[in-house]
Amino acid sequence: RKTEMKIDRGLYKYGRLQKARDSRHPSPGTSRQFAYEENIKSLLGQTTTIEDMERRYPVLAKAERALCLQTEIREYETGDNSTALRLNNLGLRQLDSGDVQGAFRSLMDALDHDPGLALAHNNLGLLYLEIGDPSKAIDCLSHATDIQENLDIAYGNMGLAYMELGYQETWGASYGLSYEHLKRALDIDPGEPMHHNNLGILFLELGDPQTALECFGKAVEAAATRKQENPMYYQNHGIAHEASGDWESANLDFLRASSLADTQMEENM
Repeated sequence: RKTEMKIDRGLYKYGRLQKARDSRHPSPGTSRQFAYEENIKSLLGQTTTIEDMERRYPVLAKAERALCLQTEIREYETGDNSTALRLNNLGLRQLDSGDVQGAFRSLMDALDHDPGLALAHNNLGLLYLEIGDPSKAIDCLSHATDIQENLDIAYGNMGLAYMELGYQETWGASYGLSYEHLKRALDIDPGEPMHHNNLGILFLELGDPQTALECFGKAVEAAATRKQENPMYYQNHGIAHEASGDWESANLDFLRASSLADTQMEENM
């Protein structure tokens, strides 16, 4: 454990999800109010001690983030450069296999072929996020949103990057930016379970398991609606119940997560 007012989060696990084909995006001006907007300012203004962080760490270490990978051209993309897309997808396969250098080369080659491929900028940002450089991740993700201002997955990933940056700064202002970007992602696509899930992670980090429970519940509901059920959402829902002291509900969620994981494994065999 670090001696400073930080907790080593090497146990953090990252869940990988892909964007659904039937994503529906409202108009750029669409905005949606969520109940948890009311308490975010007070949470960000709280002073957190090392004892508070140590108490939360076992919960945070088990919670899984959903990284928003994009491997296929969908409504987000403005052009169709098949070479760039193939290189982008190769980079993701290399990243999944642990070949970070190969992934970096492939994603950079993809951008050489098509500098306007927003998803490649997004995925390059995820590479930096995975190797622990949230500042460079934010630069790449900002390029993605400059190219496509309503690219919700890039805003969602920037929310994760600012969350990590906030952790490194020990409860700095970056947590507020994390919330703003996650909220922006939800404004663009309110039905995306990944964004609700990651917002729940932020509230766990801020020490508010009740609001995190609401976010994870929305992730479960949205995933069922889009037929994208994932054990991660039930698992995180259970973790929030656990952090709130509701062990019975937590166990039920963990059982649902385990059952769904077993079912999906059987279907993929």
